[in-house]
Amino acid sequence: MKNLKIKILFTISLIVGIMLILTIKSNAACSVSVKASASEVEPGQSFSVTVTVSGGAGPVSLSASNATLSKSSTGFLDNGSETITCTAGSTPGATISIKASGTIGDYETEKDVQKSGSAAVKIKKKEEPKEEPKQEEPKEQPKEETPAPAKTETKTEKKTETKKEETKKQETKQEEEQEEEEETVEEIYINSISLKGIKENNEEIEVKLSPEFNEESFEYNCTIPGDVKTLKVEKDAGDYTSNIIVNMPKELKEGKNEITLVLSVEDHTAKTYKIIVTKEAKVEEKTEEVSAQLVEKDKKTEEINKEETMLITMPVWLFIVVIVAIMVIELLVVLIIPKLIEKVARKK
Repeated sequence: MKNLKIKILFTISLIVGIMLILTIKSNAACSVSVKASASEVEPGQSFSVTVTVSGGAGPVSLSASNATLSKSSTGFLDNGSETITCTAGSTPGATISIKASGTIGDYETEKDVQKSGSAAVKIKKKEEPKEEPKQEEPKEQPKEETPAPAKTETKTEKKTETKKEETKKQETKQEEEQEEEEETVEEIYINSISLKGIKENNEEIEVKLSPEFNEESFEYNCTIPGDVKTLKVEKDAGDYTSNIIVNMPKELKEGKNEITLVLSVEDHTAKTYKIIVTKEAKVEEKTEEVSAQLVEKDKKTEEINKEETMLITMPVWLFIVVIVAIMVIELLVVLIIPKLIEKVARKK
């Protein structure tokens, strides 16, 4: 009997336990929860977040505002949890909202269910240390004798301020003087340049520059005849004329020749003026040929003139004799020859 009772009690307790297990499973619904390791954090502080899936299984995606997460999703959680790292933003007083959501397979219904969970963490405001100066009570203030050193301090401060002002004035003066010196550097130019050509017979001719000389123009051109052997350069730069350096070829060749005038003064920018001189070809050979032709023409004309003068200057008596001889010949032809012809005809 005792064994039977024990068996009955065991079966009853087993049935009750199975029923309790079934009720616990029915009450344990599928869910996703998020839990932060702190409720308040400093700006930029890192903390941990735990995502838990209960009553089911599946992956969970994560998102956060005012913070950055180390991962945007968890692995496959089978009625388990995973911890990730979250770093707070830099905005004091903001609220960090961490959300977790995913499609979870519910153990009870054996269906996929959309579940989500969230947690909130506040970012602390940086409390600036308020260092309030301890103001002494009026009773503990120094006596009237103390203002004296304050007055001396103001005097020294005034002296230092005046010294600073004087140094600033000196610096401004030096800057103005430097600016004036720089301006004077830019104002030094060659005032005038002129060229004269010297021919082989030592005759001087003026050479015109193109364009006309201007102290702020640095390139010029000119043309000279072929019989000019050298050039004479005249220049003027006031007190700095002796500082002008002239560079030119010793002998001018046919074609282009370059002349440069450099105004070089210490502590001033140098100025270089360039002149391109074009020398024409000599015309001596052509003139000799032309002169020879003219001489030959002159000789021919002289001979013709002599012949004409010979005819014109014939003596008068000779002219008359020639005319008489011509008339006699005409008479002979007209009078005598016909009579001779008649005589010959009669004899026949």
